[in-house]
Amino acid sequence: MEKYKQTKHSFEKYLEESRKLASKVKLPLVELITCPVCATEAPLTSADDLSHSVDGKTWKGTHWFYRCPGCGEQFTTTESDTLSIASLKPVEQ
Repeated sequence: MEKYKQTKHSFEKYLEESRKLASKVKLPLVELITCPVCATEAPLTSADDLSHSVDGKTWKGTHWFYRCPGCGEQFTTTESDTLSIASLKPVEQ
């Protein structure tokens, strides 16, 4: 997102590109991944709590991440981040 300057349509352009990338992500995502902190197997998790506000407009979606049962850390991959961003939809206000 850093490559987009704060212009009126920069966030929409970013979402458009993220959705194009998301269509190339192979589903389902890897369901278990090794935690980078403690090396325990961490399951893929989702939560409907992703929210982002830009220029007074709010966007909500699903946050995809891995949560380690060993150390409690949460982390993401490029693929899970791409799907999370692509899931954002505008909220009617």
